[in-house]
Amino acid sequence: MQWDTSIDSGFSNSPTTWLPLAADYKTKNVEAEEAEPDSLLNWHKQLIELRRKNPAMRGGSMVMLDETNPSVLSFVRKGASGKPSVIVAINCTAQAQTVSLDTHTAGVAGGSVTTLLTDAPSLKSASSLNNLTLPPFSSWVGSIK
Repeated sequence: MQWDTSIDSGFSNSPTTWLPLAADYKTKNVEAEEAEPDSLLNWHKQLIELRRKNPAMRGGSMVMLDETNPSVLSFVRKGASGKPSVIVAINCTAQAQTVSLDTHTAGVAGGSVTTLLTDAPSLKSASSLNNLTLPPFSSWVGSIK
């Protein structure tokens, strides 16, 4: 990953680098991604922060959901006794996918969810695991109440 828009892309102080720079180094670099709220770099920073703050994401056991669905990866991270569990759904296809996820099979009770993090604006206010429509290549993380 290039660091910035300088002539050496932040790798060196030398006017020439050992390896050639990518042609898009002026637009695809850490400096540019940090300035864009929806960049892949900032998405990963948000995921890391969520993991730091949420005990279920660090230490909860993981149970796969809907293992027969080849298009959507879904799982629940069980919270410790009395703590909320977290559910994750990732659409791995270029088509929207609608899923209904049953957490009871994973031993997690709860009827509603709150979105913790998503890269899809349409999922920011999701409150149910029934008929959850994931846009193409989207990810959604929610807390089960």
